Amino acid sequence: MAILFIDAGGNKGQSLLEFYKYIKESNDEKEELLIDAICLEPSMDEKILPILKNEIERLQNKKIYRSIKLLNLCLNSDFSPVSFWDNRQSGSTMVKDKSLWDPALLLDKFKSKTKLRAFARLFKRIYIEKPKMVSSITLDVCIPHKSHYSSYYLKLDIEGGEYMIFNDKNLNLLKLNPPRKIFIEFHTLKCGKRYYETLDLFKKLKEIAPLYYWQCDKGDYKEQYKIDEND
Repeated sequence: MAILFIDAGGNKGQSLLEFYKYIKESNDEKEELLIDAICLEPSMDEKILPILKNEIERLQNKKIYRSIKLLNLCLNSDFSPVSFWDNRQSGSTMVKDKSLWDPALLLDKFKSKTKLRAFARLFKRIYIEKPKMVSSITLDVCIPHKSHYSSYYLKLDIEGGEYMIFNDKNLNLLKLNPPRKIFIEFHTLKCGKRYYETLDLFKKLKEIAPLYYWQCDKGDYKEQYKIDEND
């Protein structure tokens, strides 16, 4: 039996390993599995992409995955190139508001050097850096034909891009061929979104498949937990 893992926001490859651990720990799939993956990561950062490529090679060499296809592209609602802020510190993103956010500025304890570096990064991003234009791919290209896999899982940690991707066309596409589960991290205020906008997207996705909060982004396995509109 073969399953597909669509990993949107691959980063350094943590999600690939943690999804494998999740499947092994969970009772989702009873039979021996062959796992394929499509990994989407648009960053060209030298501290991101080479590490991701090495991790993919390792996972395939160890037969943890049968195959992993790396796409150095943005997931988008269409094939139009998108502006992409490739900022490792704040989280690379297609969302301008998110590109101007820096977690170091939210530290409770004031550390002068940390704050100064954070302000310097913000100044650079606002007045010096320009977004890169990155090619896009659409969700329908990634979703497998029903006869190819027994099931597939969709994971999204794309720093606010979830609001761009899930238009009516893509939502209807998912309804026709729903994933077994959707793992997602919603990005709200720091991406310029209000609570009601996140709640609206949550309700639409919940009609399609069970939603689970994705929290395996640091290489340490954590059980995924189901989310509802009160979370």
